[in-house]
Amino acid sequence: GLCYCRHKRQHQGKACNAELDICMTFNNVAGSLIRSEYARRVDRVECKELLHKAWEQNLVQFGENVQNNVAFICNCCSCCCEALVGARRTGFSQSIRSNFIASVTDELCVGCGKCVEVCPMGALSLISKYDVKKNKKVAILTAENCIGCGVCVNVCKPEAIEMKARDKKVLT
Repeated sequence: GLCYCRHKRQHQGKACNAELDICMTFNNVAGSLIRSEYARRVDRVECKELLHKAWEQNLVQFGENVQNNVAFICNCCSCCCEALVGARRTGFSQSIRSNFIASVTDELCVGCGKCVEVCPMGALSLISKYDVKKNKKVAILTAENCIGCGVCVNVCKPEAIEMKARDKKVLT
């Protein structure tokens, strides 16, 4: 179905170029939206293709916080998504946090800054780090801002970032 947040921003003339027809509903919710012509039915193959498109566009994937019968998966950009924008503005990132957190290995980081560019919460930044051989930049994480979406891992070619389980389970 149509991404509500990007669609709304489109009417304001402020939408980004991320895929518009990419948010997903399932089960009874999907049936209702399809009958009302707000969504269309897709098969498993197309669903996986849409998830891959979301990954390629560095979109944050939000699913409903339930163990069974998930009703939706949103594929959100940091500029249009009301949840992400709101969490950044208020500092309440814990309301959308996963049970994972990014972890940067300094020795592998080349300081390219790609992770900083795509982090939807501004949780990563570059700092100068003095090394015996040279002065280099490395990515550093502000843990309280990390929602554990993993978008930074997608763009880190030296594989200096990995997602690790949080010390304490997150209940949103």
